[in-house]
Amino acid sequence: MKHLRKMLSALIILIDFNLLIPYITGVSTHSSFFIPKRILGLIAACLAVLLPFVYINIFPGLTARKTSTRRNQFLEDGVTLLQLFLATTITQSLFLLLYFLFLRHDTSGGFAQVVRYLCTLFLFILMESVLFWNGIIRVYTTSVQLGIKWRIIGIVCGWIPLVHIWALCRIIAICSREVLFENEQDLLTKSVLRARSVQPNIPCFWYTVCFSGISDFLITGEEFPSP
Repeated sequence: MKHLRKMLSALIILIDFNLLIPYITGVSTHSSFFIPKRILGLIAACLAVLLPFVYINIFPGLTARKTSTRRNQFLEDGVTLLQLFLATTITQSLFLLLYFLFLRHDTSGGFAQVVRYLCTLFLFILMESVLFWNGIIRVYTTSVQLGIKWRIIGIVCGWIPLVHIWALCRIIAICSREVLFENEQDLLTKSVLRARSVQPNIPCFWYTVCFSGISDFLITGEEFPSP
């Protein structure tokens, strides 16, 4: 279920990139922009992009339910954001490459078409940057197993093309294992506390049984009442 929610989050972001953002840039750079119908459509499209994107950045797993400690939940959300960043960036980059190489029709859009492409690219980079920095700040500030080593490697390799993908995958893998370990530890701690809370009730149960048997013996002369 958790993986389905992550896939849904990635699908929402890709829909924003490929449908809503091109519509926004197309309408805003159109010569007849100041028509009321176009303005209302632009506002609606902006809200359709902004609201789900903000919600995903706050709750990347599309749920506000707390699964473990607050620190571990913060770390898990950071890992999810980095996974979404990596998946959507690679998918969208491949789509844009295929589009400009094979699918784009030759249109005489001129300067307006260039501005539209640049605005779309700028919004794409901006939204991916928000995903990345939101995730990396959560991971760097909460992870224990990441250590100083991988934090420095992540910072240094972040400036090297292709190598930064390898470093990001390693950071995601380390933090994912830490999330699983912390969740298991939390479940184990809760089960131990639950067992300790039940244990004091066992002597009370035996005291009750013994007292009931003694009282029956003193009153009726029998250890257990006859049928």
